[in-house]
Amino acid sequence: MRSAYIITYIVYTIVSIFIVSCILLGYLSFGYGLGDIMYLIITAILWVIITILVLINRKTVKISSLAILTLTMIICIIFLISKITIFRGPEYRWNGDLFLTVNLKAFPDSDSPALFDEI
Repeated sequence: MRSAYIITYIVYTIVSIFIVSCILLGYLSFGYGLGDIMYLIITAILWVIITILVLINRKTVKISSLAILTLTMIICIIFLISKITIFRGPEYRWNGDLFLTVNLKAFPDSDSPALFDEI
């Protein structure tokens, strides 16, 4: 049980860091525009709380507390992944892609003569 607990914590930490860094770089979104900041704060707070609980419980070997923390981390992982995929907000709806895709046709080329006609 202890090894599953440690593996789950490591996976939770990696998923949290990956999601936060990809959102800050613009590759992922919760679909709420600036409202994504709220989910970033929730992700950070959950990670800090779970890390504190892991540090408190690292010396105790109570199977019930380990099972509850493991289940909590799994639920948090499922929540985060579902919020960036299927349950995205109204601003960036789920289109079947995990990462946000940029429509390059929406941005004109800098070499385009139509840009220089307006100047």
